[in-house]
Amino acid sequence: MNLKRLGTLALASVMTFSLIGCTKKGPEGVAAKVNDVEIPMEDFYRNYAMRRDQVIMMAGGDKEALNQKGRDGQGTTNEIIKKQTLEDLIDSEVVKQAAKKEGIEVPKT
Repeated sequence: MNLKRLGTLALASVMTFSLIGCTKKGPEGVAAKVNDVEIPMEDFYRNYAMRRDQVIMMAGGDKEALNQKGRDGQGTTNEIIKKQTLEDLIDSEVVKQAAKKEGIEVPKT
């Protein structure tokens, strides 16, 4: 399978995902749903926290760095981190689903 086909499959899958936002399911809820696969809020929080902490560390421990406006003026650094975290989790699930559909498996080491 070539990358162009995988990209096409990923794009098709992205077109079919639906964001659920704060839908409750279990104690944490669901951040998004890609086809029939739910991405738990727990995964979102864990990934977001790592990114947030990394930004704070890069800013010398200054938590105010999260409140700075982004370069494009479209929200704070914190809002941008949240958006990118969710987009990356969705993209990752789309690729997983496309790979599974094509019979691609990554061996566990």
